[in-house]
Amino acid sequence: MALSGLSFPLWASPVGHESVAVRAPDEIIVKYKSLNHFAGHGSVLRRMDRLTSVVRHDGGKLKAAGADKWAALQEKIRKIRKDPNVLYAEPNYLGRFEETVPPAPNDPSYASQWWLPAVGDGAMWALGRGDGVVVAVIDTGVDLSHPDLVANLLADGYNFGDGNATPQDQMGHGTRVAGVVAAQQNNGIGVSGLAPATRILPIKINPGAQGTFTSDRLAAAIAYAVAKGAKIINLSLTVDNQTQTVMDAVQAALDAGVAVVAATGNEGGAVAFPANMPGVIGVAAVDQSDNLASFSNTGPEVTVAAPGVSIYSTGLNGGYGSSSGTSFAAPIISAVLADVLSINPSLPPSGFAQYLRENAKSMGGGTYTYGIVDAGKTGNSLVPHLLLGKQQFSSLESLALNYALPPTGGKVDVYAAVQTPSGEYALHPDGHWTPVSETGYVPFALGYSAAAPLAGTLFGSAGIFAAIPLANFPGGAYTWRVALLNSASHKIIGDVIATTMSLSH
Repeated sequence: MALSGLSFPLWASPVGHESVAVRAPDEIIVKYKSLNHFAGHGSVLRRMDRLTSVVRHDGGKLKAAGADKWAALQEKIRKIRKDPNVLYAEPNYLGRFEETVPPAPNDPSYASQWWLPAVGDGAMWALGRGDGVVVAVIDTGVDLSHPDLVANLLADGYNFGDGNATPQDQMGHGTRVAGVVAAQQNNGIGVSGLAPATRILPIKINPGAQGTFTSDRLAAAIAYAVAKGAKIINLSLTVDNQTQTVMDAVQAALDAGVAVVAATGNEGGAVAFPANMPGVIGVAAVDQSDNLASFSNTGPEVTVAAPGVSIYSTGLNGGYGSSSGTSFAAPIISAVLADVLSINPSLPPSGFAQYLRENAKSMGGGTYTYGIVDAGKTGNSLVPHLLLGKQQFSSLESLALNYALPPTGGKVDVYAAVQTPSGEYALHPDGHWTPVSETGYVPFALGYSAAAPLAGTLFGSAGIFAAIPLANFPGGAYTWRVALLNSASHKIIGDVIATTMSLSH
């Protein structure tokens, strides 16, 4: 159905957020059905593609009479939509970057980043740090020479706000967002990102140091990020109202298998666009007490919450400072997803929301449909485990051993081995063991694939194999290891996970 056949009162109410007045745009996006689109719809400011133009709106006849600009805009769009060659026409709504007034800066160190241990950074870093993953930060740009970021910045970013290839930040917002994701780690300076091995694709969408941007530039930036191979797009921003232009760009990214993470907004009201779009991972903000931040928008569209108060990160001119807002909760989630993809690059983005929700911590101060991200727990849910009921055994007992296998995102080979006081042994599919020194590691299962986690008993009552009597085994330490290898690339997923027990006589 053509949009011109629907009734969308997007501009009828000039207040889209509770505390931010929505200014009537002075530009209109017009999408045509064919190349015959040189109609008198206004001065063409720029073209998004062969069929889409951004035209100027100057208020028309109503402007001279002092009539409301929204009414003039509505009249102009109605006229444009009457053109049978127009697929749709809509206001080129302005967006803004979502943050609150930052508090006084903290000391520039990891100890100032309260939010990192709060989300389980160490447990996640033991498994993945974002290696090989590209996150597009669509924002005010990035400080391209910041010593804590420069090693992780890709050179092919773009400045859609000013129409050039240099996405240099002039405001600081995008630099702070980028630092949350990928400030370099263990370089002896500043802070650490949650995904410190991630590569950032910096994309600027606001002209100069202007605090707003247009929907068409945002849409173009999203398309650019997809074309450049970003696996995650971070949108620490909101748009005054939904536009088909941005919706189409976001949906195209989702359809291309790119995760889109967006801030919910800072008005203390309903989730803003585009975080309220189906498929987008909408992120609310919490404070140090795990309570919803007073400024954070919330609602059923929220996927997960993350710390968003006093987030210490990188700043302009090589500096550092604290900021608050859902703008800085969103990149925490983008970083978690980058870490997740470095654990297993085969995981489909369609499952990300479920992983985040299932492993989230409870919110404080109310009843919510979502929780607070737990990066460590999320990471651990995506690697295999061999589980012992206890760590101390006697020779009079039999060994029971459970397993937990994660969703795989494709076919994997499963390996299990045990290091004993007399050497290391590999588990074969029929349940017997051979010395690794003689046979090497042998896959216990070939081509295993699962869209959901699987757990059960490997050795024990009702298990795949019977429990193992320990009477004839030497005393000492036993370390059980399990690993998943991608069947095609033969790369280990995450890490080799070990669990240790001791046997006494």
